[in-house]
Amino acid sequence: MEAGLDYAFGLLAPENDEVFEWLDDTTNKDFAYDYHSTVLQMLHDVDPPRSHWVLKSPEHILWIDTLLKYYPHASLIMSHRRLQEVFPSGCRLVLAWTNIYFDKDD
Repeated sequence: MEAGLDYAFGLLAPENDEVFEWLDDTTNKDFAYDYHSTVLQMLHDVDPPRSHWVLKSPEHILWIDTLLKYYPHASLIMSHRRLQEVFPSGCRLVLAWTNIYFDKDD
């Protein structure tokens, strides 16, 4: 099962500058990971995965120390994709997220 955080969520916020400021702020995110681990535990109690949870979000690297404080037995994987693959994929993601704000005729 997957749970995560994505900068794309900032696109949905009415005041997205504040969301991006918060995401980019490198101060302690204990409160966020405390909440995250609580929600993950509740999900686990209701519907545990067959083997493990996958927290699939590169943004976790911004707060790696805090992540490992709350998930000390986590295995970390460094993913890498070629720019030629990432850029079009990112554009499609942004298009999908922003399409909800526009009529089909726009």
